[in-house]
Amino acid sequence: MNFEIDIFDKNVSAKIESFNKQKVLLKIQIKKCKSDIQVRNSINQKMSKIINIDRNKKENRGNVQNEGIEIFVSPDENNEIIILNVILLSISLSLELPEKQCNISAQGISSKQASQFEQLLNRIRNEVAMGRRANHKGQIECAADMHMISWSKDMAKKAQECSDTCPEQPIFCRNMKGLTSFMIHKLIVHTQKWEWDAEFVLNEWMQSQNSAQQLLQSMLFQVGCGRSLTPVKDKFLMYTVCFFDYPNRMNPYRPAPSINTAGSCKLGKSSSHIGLCISPYSKDQQLIWIKQESRIIQSK
Repeated sequence: MNFEIDIFDKNVSAKIESFNKQKVLLKIQIKKCKSDIQVRNSINQKMSKIINIDRNKKENRGNVQNEGIEIFVSPDENNEIIILNVILLSISLSLELPEKQCNISAQGISSKQASQFEQLLNRIRNEVAMGRRANHKGQIECAADMHMISWSKDMAKKAQECSDTCPEQPIFCRNMKGLTSFMIHKLIVHTQKWEWDAEFVLNEWMQSQNSAQQLLQSMLFQVGCGRSLTPVKDKFLMYTVCFFDYPNRMNPYRPAPSINTAGSCKLGKSSSHIGLCISPYSKDQQLIWIKQESRIIQSK
């Protein structure tokens, strides 16, 4: 299996170097120099197109389960061509995209639970930023620029729409409008009255390097989650989907010595969490007082 794929534009081409049920290895050539961030974001946005080359053709359809992405960048001596080896982990293919059957017996996250999630995630971020808790790599490393996060009702609404599809695989929600990044959590419970536990979900995600990396993105300002239960034999499967307003980047925050925790805050330190920066997001006006370009530059 060896052919060219037009992923982004005429200046980018990709070739499948090797392929099996566990792994797809792609080599991507970029004729015009682009930053690692631009390439990574483009790959995330176009992931389904890499595998499902033409989803309108039945023979090209497939299920894609992507548990992680590894990207290696090596510019040539003129810095004009960037070669990327992109490994899509845990990929399985089938002949057709199945019909999605999902019988929802309970759904939604209460305002109290949303508030608990926001408080707990800010506490986790603060503990990591201050060197009181291990980060995504299991290391103690303080942060200079990690921000407070806020619960977004709009993002929670979109996350609920995704959760209501019982998303076994990320591809089911990847093309939702306005989506930047998201994570899925699944739990088997014995009753549909089972209380959603934000602390349990967050602690489980913190045990996974890739998931913890998303939770610790310094330029993450907003998050919203949805929850759905569907009956499975004599039990229930609980889906939790959380949407984030900043992508999962390899280096989530700027390291800092303990004496300079939150030392790179543009708007000052939070009064409630001294290891975190004040968020540019205004809950009252529902505006973010920072441009996306500046957000990326600050996070480098």
